[in-house]
Amino acid sequence: MNELPVQPVTPAPKKSKKIWIIAVVVLLILCCLCSLIGAGVGYYFIQNDDKDISFDFGNNSSAENSEEAPAEPQEKSTQTAPKPAKPTQKPLIQLPNLSGIKLGDEVRFEKCGYSFKKVPDYKYSGEDCFPTMFMTGTEESLPPNIQLSSTVKNGQTVYDAQVKFFEENKDVTIISQNKIKIDGVEGNSWEVNQKVGDITYRIRSILIMVTPNQFFQISALSSPEKWDELLPYYEAVVKSVSFFEPK
Repeated sequence: MNELPVQPVTPAPKKSKKIWIIAVVVLLILCCLCSLIGAGVGYYFIQNDDKDISFDFGNNSSAENSEEAPAEPQEKSTQTAPKPAKPTQKPLIQLPNLSGIKLGDEVRFEKCGYSFKKVPDYKYSGEDCFPTMFMTGTEESLPPNIQLSSTVKNGQTVYDAQVKFFEENKDVTIISQNKIKIDGVEGNSWEVNQKVGDITYRIRSILIMVTPNQFFQISALSSPEKWDELLPYYEAVVKSVSFFEPK
């Protein structure tokens, strides 16, 4: 009987040690790469810890386009802020030509620093820098009259008090205020109505600081019906005033 030939048993091939060595090397390389990447990411977050970092997922635009474009510098406006409007300066008023009005003697107040000419036939009273001339036919100390005064010390205080009286007194209504010059010195001319009891008087008063210390005032006071008669004489006296250094 023929026996079947016996097939020699082939042992299973052993795995090569080289494969394991390669696998170990690859694992070591991967571990090193992971360590380096982790260290880099950690360093980035440490350096940018105080910054607002955001990520935009699903944005198809490039990183360059996703960043906010820097603001373009704005051109400086050539238009300047409007300046507050200055109050309208009223023109300097000129006294009318009073060639038809004749005045009398000149009166000089040496210690008061001014002089003026009297109105003929007007009653005259007053000394010590504060004279008054009363229209003929009126009671003394009552309007119509022309009053003059001067303060050679602390004149600014008196000036300010007079302006405050015109501006704040409830019985005074301001009609007009203008610039005027007397003997080359500029001052302010006030025209007002002032109620005294049951009577309303018309007043024109010129206030001038002749020097930083010397204040001068000349006023006309009258009831409305006598105003037009008094005013030309008042203006003539104003034109006759001269200033000088008090003695």
